[in-house]
Amino acid sequence: MERNGTDYSLFGLEILSAVAGTSSLVKAGETLGITGSAVSKQLTKLEAKLGVRLLRRTTRSVALSPAGLQLATEYAKARAILNDAIDAVRADGSGPRGSLRVSAPPAFGIHVLPRILKEFVDQYPEVVVDLDLSGRIVNVTSEGFDVAIRVAKSPPQDYVVVEIGTIEWAICASKEYVSRFRRPRIPNDLKMHRYISSSSKAGSFRLELTSLTGMERVILTPALITQSVEATLALVIEGAGLGALPDYLMRQPDDQAELMRLLPKWTVSGEHGNRLYALMLPGRSLRPAARTFVEFLRMALSRRTILSR
Repeated sequence: MERNGTDYSLFGLEILSAVAGTSSLVKAGETLGITGSAVSKQLTKLEAKLGVRLLRRTTRSVALSPAGLQLATEYAKARAILNDAIDAVRADGSGPRGSLRVSAPPAFGIHVLPRILKEFVDQYPEVVVDLDLSGRIVNVTSEGFDVAIRVAKSPPQDYVVVEIGTIEWAICASKEYVSRFRRPRIPNDLKMHRYISSSSKAGSFRLELTSLTGMERVILTPALITQSVEATLALVIEGAGLGALPDYLMRQPDDQAELMRLLPKWTVSGEHGNRLYALMLPGRSLRPAARTFVEFLRMALSRRTILSR
């Protein structure tokens, strides 16, 4: 069948992808059911169409040029998105089912998600949730996650993004700490205290606090840096200093007797983001299980019963 110019490009991209996977024109041809010379011919046409060299050919080997490698990588991503979209359309007539890979921050996953996930799997028993709480920033694209839950100030680029809720951060200390040190009355008083930061950055930083009267910025140098809000909570309860905690940790029953909220008219907005986002790749966002889970999560958090128990 004769191919038009666009078909040549798509066919050439498929061939380029095969060469990337096999590092051989002959093996790429065997994969696609054509000859090695046909592979070479189609890639030459693709190079002419694009105006860039995609291969580095020698008498003994073939390798992709930097431009060829970049194009093959991006084509593989696009093909995966297309395949996900096709699978989603095929499955759209049935209810959510299959595996659902979810990544979430550890503290949020431990203290907020259990109740939501219990209700979700009760309602959708054919969905198997694979929950990752490793604490690292996973690569949603390469690691195959369907949904990544993130706390941020603004949504990241290159994803389908759904805002699913908000988190209120407040300055907290233990009653024992407040009994030993003067209680801060205004944001600038924080400079006189040991501050425990769950940021990943060392050194001084600007803490932003907001109230009904406006915003204030305080430059602080942390005495302790944890990179974990649960570690910050433990240190605050121990009386090691004061720190910013999310609402769902402040309201844990076991800790209420020990924690005091300081500067109650102020919320923290600088060190941490206060918006919860669900991130999905364009193709995976069409999967019924992913769509249903994100909407279920958004509705559960909008009721605020999860964060205020």
